[in-house]
Amino acid sequence: MNSLNTKPFLEKREEQFQKSQLPSEVNSDIDKVNEEIQKYLEKGDVSAAMPLFEKAIHEGNTNEELLNNLGYACWELGHKEKALECFYNAAILKPVDMDILANFVDASYELRQFSLLEEYLRVMANANPKVNEYLYLLADCLFKQDRHTEAIDALEELLSKEPDYPGAQELMAELKKSKVG
Repeated sequence: MNSLNTKPFLEKREEQFQKSQLPSEVNSDIDKVNEEIQKYLEKGDVSAAMPLFEKAIHEGNTNEELLNNLGYACWELGHKEKALECFYNAAILKPVDMDILANFVDASYELRQFSLLEEYLRVMANANPKVNEYLYLLADCLFKQDRHTEAIDALEELLSKEPDYPGAQELMAELKKSKVG
């Protein structure tokens, strides 16, 4: 699920971040559960992973990885609205994780549900003005909604900060072409 215009953003190298501030034994338990879930998901056995999700959630042992995996499982089971919600919640917990953000963006695009993604990207762009990826994704999100003027404004802001941002010139050309045509 990689959208064409988000590809340059998603190819950027993910920064390294510390684990959440939970005690290490809790992180360890969550990590073990996530490893187990991941094994089932890689085998394509989503139904075998579900009891592990249920147990972790019931015990209050969730983190961004578990929510992202749950989103994937929901998507595979056809519960796409629930998957989108899981990806959103995972992105809130760890907004710099490229895989989580890619899943959130792609699910939003495929479902053509942009309001939650747009709101998220606006908040993140305002809260992190030096992280230009959010402006790029916001411009693309607006473009997908045929809101070309707003998308151009977001891209112009991005290009004023980083003129060589990967994919920005191409997206701007697409926007201007579709706005004229």
